[in-house]
Amino acid sequence: MPVSGIVRESGADQNDAMPRLVRPPQMPQEVAEAIDIIGNRARTEILHALLVQGPLTTTELAEHLGTTRSSTHRQMLALERAGVAVADLDQPVRQGRTVRWSLNRQKVRQAADAWSAYAAGE
Repeated sequence: MPVSGIVRESGADQNDAMPRLVRPPQMPQEVAEAIDIIGNRARTEILHALLVQGPLTTTELAEHLGTTRSSTHRQMLALERAGVAVADLDQPVRQGRTVRWSLNRQKVRQAADAWSAYAAGE
């Protein structure tokens, strides 16, 4: 069991591994959510692709990332729950249909601002 919520990341040399906090109890929820969104390389690249290339399908995003469609789909659902990605079809009518995803720039900015203010001690 980790002490104080610290977990060592696995790697070739555990002595060089950077400790990773699971979730500090004093961290505001909006900051934790922002880290989940923008602190993930794949999700950040998805958001960037949506910004630069406009609305994209899950398949197009998977090709861009070099990942599987199912892995990308899971990321898109998480981004949708966070409100930073928006589907052109409502959840009930998506089955068997191609969904085009777009970026909610305002929500991305809010997440970035929450993280930045917390990290800067503002």
